[in-house]
Amino acid sequence: MSHPLGVLSHERSGEAFRGTLRTGPEGVRARFFRQAQGCIATELIRDFNEQRRYPTLDFWTSREAYGRSRIANANEYHAIDQHCEALTEQEKELGRFERL
Repeated sequence: MSHPLGVLSHERSGEAFRGTLRTGPEGVRARFFRQAQGCIATELIRDFNEQRRYPTLDFWTSREAYGRSRIANANEYHAIDQHCEALTEQEKELGRFERL
């Protein structure tokens, strides 16, 4: 049985966040998510209208896979958040979505 694709979005703002490889395709966060079971991809995008705004899109095979990963890798999630905190002015979850 196929599960809906879960998407989790976070928004970070800050000039330093934009330029760092920590958030790019070979950054700490992307490497961690590539090995996470159930993670399909993670993408960093930039808002055209607010140049300091960078939503992160995390694509999962299901909500359950995301939840299991959050529990199993709680220490790693915390370490990544701490690692990027100095580069971030604000972070908030934008929502959780499913592809229709």
